[in-house]
Amino acid sequence: MIYPPEFEDKLGFSKIRERLNQYCLKDTAKKLLDKEVCFSGNREQILKKLEETNEFSQIIQFAEGFPGLDYYDLLPVLKHLGIKGSYILTQQLLELRISLENIKELKGFFDATEREDFPRLKKIVNEIEFDKDILKEIYRIVDEKARIKDNASTRLKEIRNELHQSEKQKGKQERQLLKDLISKGVVDKNTQFTIRNDRAVVPVLAHNKKQVQGFTHDVSSTGQTAYIEPTVLFELNNKIKALEKEEEREIITILIAFTDFLRPHIEWLRDNISLLAFLDLIAAKAKYAIGCNAQLIRIEDKRYISWTKARHPLLEAHLAEQNKKIVPNDIEINDDERIIIISGPNAGGKSVCLQSVALLQYMLQCGLLIPVDSSSSSGVFSSIFLDMGDDQSIEDDLSTYSSHLINMRKFTEEANSNSLFLIDEFGTGTEPQIGGAIAESILESLYQKGAFGIITTHYANLKLMADRYDGIKNAAMLFDQKKMEALFVLQKGKPGSSFAFEIASKTGLGKDIIDNAKEKTGASQLDFEQQLNQLEAEKHELEEKLYAVSGKEKALNEMLAEYKEKIALLEQKRKAVLYAAKQQAQKILDDANKSIENAVFEIKKSEADKEKTKKIRKEINEKRELLEEAIERQGPKASKKDMDKGLAIGQLVRVLSRDAVGEIVELRSKQALVAFGSMNILFPYTDLVGEKKDEKDKTHYKKYGKILENINAKKAVFSPELDLRGKRVEEAITEVEKYIDDAILLSIKSVRILHGKGTGALRVAIRELLHATPEVKRYKDEHVERGGQGITLVEME
Repeated sequence: MIYPPEFEDKLGFSKIRERLNQYCLKDTAKKLLDKEVCFSGNREQILKKLEETNEFSQIIQFAEGFPGLDYYDLLPVLKHLGIKGSYILTQQLLELRISLENIKELKGFFDATEREDFPRLKKIVNEIEFDKDILKEIYRIVDEKARIKDNASTRLKEIRNELHQSEKQKGKQERQLLKDLISKGVVDKNTQFTIRNDRAVVPVLAHNKKQVQGFTHDVSSTGQTAYIEPTVLFELNNKIKALEKEEEREIITILIAFTDFLRPHIEWLRDNISLLAFLDLIAAKAKYAIGCNAQLIRIEDKRYISWTKARHPLLEAHLAEQNKKIVPNDIEINDDERIIIISGPNAGGKSVCLQSVALLQYMLQCGLLIPVDSSSSSGVFSSIFLDMGDDQSIEDDLSTYSSHLINMRKFTEEANSNSLFLIDEFGTGTEPQIGGAIAESILESLYQKGAFGIITTHYANLKLMADRYDGIKNAAMLFDQKKMEALFVLQKGKPGSSFAFEIASKTGLGKDIIDNAKEKTGASQLDFEQQLNQLEAEKHELEEKLYAVSGKEKALNEMLAEYKEKIALLEQKRKAVLYAAKQQAQKILDDANKSIENAVFEIKKSEADKEKTKKIRKEINEKRELLEEAIERQGPKASKKDMDKGLAIGQLVRVLSRDAVGEIVELRSKQALVAFGSMNILFPYTDLVGEKKDEKDKTHYKKYGKILENINAKKAVFSPELDLRGKRVEEAITEVEKYIDDAILLSIKSVRILHGKGTGALRVAIRELLHATPEVKRYKDEHVERGGQGITLVEME
């Protein structure tokens, strides 16, 4: 249910209908507008229309090879051809040919796309049947200029051959006759045959007309020139005329025969043309969506609104004409916050915000994409009620307030938990205290019915309801008190001040008048307004402090991360030093053991006392064990495999593939982490050789550090998203190769590649490249609600 009856006119939706009407190519599609673009409370039906429109917008923007909609509105013609004895005209036959060719091309386009692409539109196109025999017969009969071909029938070919010969003979006789008349001085040398009464005549001056035998068909207005058909051409002209009439009759015979052949297929043709008109309407909705940057959002079968960056499409278009930009707003209505009371200054955007919600939700439930961020979502309402504007009527003896009360009666009688109500300037039009009380009572009734809604008001008693009822929330249109201008930004959580005195002061109204008004207002009301103003000022001050604290916190986190990195580096260097010391100690121990063994050997060789020798060996072993324990306590062991490669933590190495010198900060199983200034990069051991720490190398090291600074700068401007839409495959692949190389160099872990859906050729080529790149860990389609197969997500090793 939609209320009031003039709902669309109040919101300006009729202007959107006008624009859709302009985007439709044919009248048949325009006639479908009122039937197809209408309010629905059925989620599946709404979702179907939205997805159809979204798919067509994707085709218009990104698909290659789409044939377009080149068809003719043939429904009236087909209806007439259903009558026996009727026949199709040659121009209509050409239009039928073009329409059937368009059907053939459309089916070919969708058949060539991937199976999962454009499922909604494919279903429509698959319902169109294509009969090759009809198009083949049309090709046999008519050419591209709507002329019946000579070989459409044997008799037509004979007639046209004879007509051609007769006209050739006539031309020859005309030239000879003119030559004779010119030589005799009867006509001027520039005289040519002309046409009068559909006959070939020669213009002759009146005083010479007796010298030309024939029939006078016309005389000039001055009487000076007579137009005569010479007798020698009379019979030949008659023959040509007779042949032309016979040609016309034969063409009609051919068209009647074709129509008889076509008549059993007329219902099929009507269905096909109707489907083309339906696609025409979907394309019109898609063109409008593209024009206002509308998006497909998630639709659920419940009552709620969750929009990010919502914009009023008509207001946005109007502002664009003035080179101005609209201020988008975030709108949230749900079970916990189902009634929003918006307050704030006049001309602050309250009414526009309310109208935006009403218009966008109505558009959505009419199957139109809406201008919000694609991350938005929405539910479905069974009814929408709107009270906006001045509905006073002299004829019906209704005041503004009476008309509002009639609307409120309808609201309270018909609204339920599936309803959305929108009331602008709630309670105005009568004495404020009484009007506010009635408005509060009406809002309580709507609240008890479980309805969802938005109201705008200046009444304090309505603002205070948020403190007493769960589910009712205040919101304010923000106002810059320093510049004394509206910001047009909606913020929930507290009511807004009307800033009436401040605005009055800005307009130049006298201070004495304003002071007098403040006295008349009363202390309690002024105190309430002042508290709201104070809250607004405190809120802005708090936001500024929060922003400053956030900046400091970010800087602190960056500093902490830097210190952690330096500590880790120091720990790695400590381990390297300990390892080197341990290796040196181990060598000393081994040498000592060898010397001791030699000594023992010499003792035995000299036949020393066995007991004494045994005692010496025991003491040596005990000392060796104590030394080994001391070495163990020096730190953890490093991999012997790394040492076998001749590499160690803290060592300078040259990277062969980059011809650059860096320092090893970590050793892994197959790679070493090499530091170049503040940048750490992994390289395989086979790419590294040891480097001496001489002055030449230090210079080289500093030079490479400068390069790394450039790399850091490049990383700061690197975009995690590459847009290739509209580019050729060869051009796009070159860009992807460079983009992936940059991502690998900068250690970027994931990127998004936007290539669109189209025929799928670009997507396949990109994925072949990614598959052949060793550094690419995996790739996949984006989530269907964020682009699906039109976007590839790439993760790097």
